[in-house]
Order: sequence, then structure tokens, then C-alpha cells
Amino acid sequence: METRFPDYHPMNNVLIPSGNVGPDVYRNILEAAKSHDKIVVSDVEFCRQEKLYALCHVLCQRGIKIKILYYANNPAACKHNAKKRNTLERDEPVIDRLSKVYDPPDSSFCVDVTMW
Repeated sequence: METRFPDYHPMNNVLIPSGNVGPDVYRNILEAAKSHDKIVVSDVEFCRQEKLYALCHVLCQRGIKIKILYYANNPAACKHNAKKRNTLERDEPVIDRLSKVYDPPDSSFCVDVTMW
């Protein structure tokens, strides 16, 4: 698959990170937002509130409208999905780590993460 940005793989205007969230990631998201009407950014590291809020701050400062969709904090479903993708060995430690700190707001609509 051709990589459009150093940290992302494009999929119909959906940006899927392939590394840690850092300054290059924010720069790539801003560039994508300039050239597309709508983009979706999905990264498990945004389960960490400070990373999500930092991205929201950067986007809002530049006048970019955002909509946040929260996924349910369901580690068992995430592990089930990772097993079906044959990525459980790699993903399980990340799921365990982030499920402890991920706390979607009570007022949010949470998307079910069960895929299969």
C-alpha cells in the first residue's frame, strides 16, 4: 500500500495512524484537513484524554470543525476483534494499557466495537 503521509495510510479520506501520536501526526492531520472536506482520524492513542484534547485544541485554533465519536470501552470486544485480525499478540498489551485510562463522557453516544 502506498503511504500518503509518513504516519498515515489513506483509505477513502480515513487516516489510520501507524505510529505514536506526535508533532508530525498533528502536522499531517492539518495538511489533510486543508485538502479534504471531511477526514476521519482514528488512533487508539486518542483514548488518552490529553492526546485527544491536544489534537482538538490544534484543530479548533485553526478554525477546523470537529466531531468526536467515542467507542465503547470494551476490552473483551477489542481483543476479540484483534484475534479475528490476527493481531492479538501485538494489540493485547495496548488494549490492556489504554482500557485502564479510557473514559468516554457519560453524555456521549458510544459506538459498539464488536465487529464479528
